[in-house]
Amino acid sequence: MDIAATLDGITALSVEERIRIVQAILESISVEQSYPELTLELKQELDRRSRAYDANPDEVMTREELLEDMLDSNKLRQAMLNSKGFITTEEFLAARPI
Repeated sequence: MDIAATLDGITALSVEERIRIVQAILESISVEQSYPELTLELKQELDRRSRAYDANPDEVMTREELLEDMLDSNKLRQAMLNSKGFITTEEFLAARPI
């Protein structure tokens, strides 16, 4: 396939037609992409966190607050070393200084 000739043909199309081509290309890419399956443990943890947020949406920390708190108490290292690949909220709260 001659890419230069294809691009010349595409640039001759209307903007609407080119947008449709871009959308079709992006859709074909997304269909071919594969994502690793979540483990049952991770699915359960995500579901639990979602339910906790739904029950108490005001009890959240910003990403910046969380990272600052983790760095201050060395929990980032602990989370990174966690064999599960994540730290549960209970583990985080238990390790938090009062």
